[in-house]
Amino acid sequence: MLGKNPIPAAQRALKILHHRKIPYILLTNGGGKLERERTAELSDKLRVPVRLPLSLLSVLLFASFVFGTDLWCQIDVSQLIQSHTPYKHFSHQFQNVVIFSKDDTKCRQVAEHYGFKNVWTPTDINANFPDLWPFRSDHPQEFKKIHPSTPIDAVLVFNDPAYVLIDRELTVVIGAEIPR
Repeated sequence: MLGKNPIPAAQRALKILHHRKIPYILLTNGGGKLERERTAELSDKLRVPVRLPLSLLSVLLFASFVFGTDLWCQIDVSQLIQSHTPYKHFSHQFQNVVIFSKDDTKCRQVAEHYGFKNVWTPTDINANFPDLWPFRSDHPQEFKKIHPSTPIDAVLVFNDPAYVLIDRELTVVIGAEIPR
């Protein structure tokens, strides 16, 4: 994908891999969505044709003509690795995490889906401790509270952070522990 559009040769390449039964995975530096959402999106945009026995294919082609459906295969969730996919394996190890991303709400949901117990965003940290970054005053009315003595086990970058400078500073502060 190039932005939201498929790279022209991508569909051909996936068709060849699929036709020759060559296993493949898709890697992306993008994130911010659950893997099942991303695979549905990629399947729809890349439209990898289904490879079926000729006898079954003729029946399905007729059915697709009658019912107006397409015959494309769904890319399986196991074939996709997003920027944050490896974090799934750390949710049992790290209970309290701060995540950096473009979309705080969506990435918090992804992190919680992965099994992280307490997920905070830079917006939450800054709203709880406004002196950490006094230049940002657009704190939301509702944010996740954090007690000053709560240990932060990990800082995770889910995708392109919205406020890179704030996030960088917060990482340093969190590394030195939140002011008590």
